[in-house]
Amino acid sequence: MRHVLQSPRFINPFWYNQMKGTLAQGVAVSTRSVEVLGETLQLDKEETIELVPGERVHVALSRDIVFQTEQEKQTEEQERKERLFMEQLRQKEADRTRKVQADAFNAALGLPFGWVPGQKDVISGLREGSWGDGTFKNTVIHVLLQEDLHDGKLHRKAGMFLCSSSWKDNGKNWSGQPEVVVRDSNGELYRPAVTCKQCLKRAERWGHAK
Repeated sequence: MRHVLQSPRFINPFWYNQMKGTLAQGVAVSTRSVEVLGETLQLDKEETIELVPGERVHVALSRDIVFQTEQEKQTEEQERKERLFMEQLRQKEADRTRKVQADAFNAALGLPFGWVPGQKDVISGLREGSWGDGTFKNTVIHVLLQEDLHDGKLHRKAGMFLCSSSWKDNGKNWSGQPEVVVRDSNGELYRPAVTCKQCLKRAERWGHAK
């Protein structure tokens, strides 16, 4: 909660510059006034709070001159820490769920050859705003073969993607990291679920893709 102080008719420019962009400590000098950096300011007439003379307050200059009592500031900080803690718990639980779902999805593909999730990166993936490994948040995850595959008319060499019919379709590999391993907020490494529609379509030939 923030309380409004009345602006004096004349604001000392030096005081204004000291206040701008900072949170200044002040003290209640009466039930309706606050002293901060040598200026005594009255509570706005709409404010109903009764201050305790001598109690510490924290004053900021925004559109108005506002303040919090020490108790209000401590309560707000505690609530912020609790919200952050709960958000971290939710994120950790969401990451655990995502890892379990990814492991189950990839296992359910039932592919009869060695493979790992992989990425086709592009040079733009190495620019500012990327993960730094050639990927973005929305990077498509492919089936990256770890051994040669020969199944009817389907032929792939180790190191190729299931959806790539030739090496030229295999991405630029600017990062040198076609295999994808993700570290979640729990610090655990896991392989993300395959999302490439073409890889999943080709995986249907083995009758396990969903």
